[in-house]
Amino acid sequence: MTDSAEASQVALALETISRAYLSEGNYTAAEAALRSCIDAWVQGLGTRRHASVAESLDLLAIALVQQGKLEEAETILRESVDVKVEVLGGPAHEAVANSLHGLGEALARQGKFEEAMKVFHASLEALHRATGTEWPADAGPTLQALAMVHVNLGQYAQAEEAWHRKVELGERLHGTPANVETIPALGMLAQLCLRRVQRPADALRFSAQAWQAALAGQLWEHALQIGPVHLACLASNGQPAAAIEEAVRALIVVIDRFPEGHPGRSHTIAELQRLYPGPGNG
Repeated sequence: MTDSAEASQVALALETISRAYLSEGNYTAAEAALRSCIDAWVQGLGTRRHASVAESLDLLAIALVQQGKLEEAETILRESVDVKVEVLGGPAHEAVANSLHGLGEALARQGKFEEAMKVFHASLEALHRATGTEWPADAGPTLQALAMVHVNLGQYAQAEEAWHRKVELGERLHGTPANVETIPALGMLAQLCLRRVQRPADALRFSAQAWQAALAGQLWEHALQIGPVHLACLASNGQPAAAIEEAVRALIVVIDRFPEGHPGRSHTIAELQRLYPGPGNG
């Protein structure tokens, strides 16, 4: 085996190890392994301008972001985007969209919301062009991130539009509102209307859709999350006590599906006690 081939084998092994570290949440070890991995790739390939290097750069950026090293992650992701555009022949590629999404996240975490918004739009455009559809299956996380950037910029109409697109994306992909894309987006729309734009009737409409979809699809984690939001929307719309108590009882049944110590269960119980300190709260 030649030195370059051996170096590439080492890079592959280090990348596998680094992925394991990332999955374990050991980001310091992942960072060290990935830096060695990138060095091995460069030694084996004879260049840093290669798709394999770019993929390892993406992984390194994840490890850096999780450690709060956001400026370095931003620099690395810009390099990854540049390399991928060059070696893949342009931006219309899902791998480019993935790196752009990561870059947008790094920018947003630094409070660079205007730039993050542009990068998320570029990521969606890359996905659209790569897949040939306005509804790429992988667009959900970027639509979510884009909506949150708009919220941070006070651009609530644009945030609402992004979440509506995420709702429709989920329904188009799954054929039902009971899916992991649509329910969270409906929940975010409910919170936006309730807390930001003072449209309580719309908030209740969205929360009811999310709550009913979660129950119908037996998506209990999502029901656990949306339940308190739905209760808040019911109360804000002056719904009868009987309707609120019915929702409380249903939420308690959902809570009981989760073991003691489950973080989502603990949070929902706390929210339930805060929102409804009544007889159904036992």
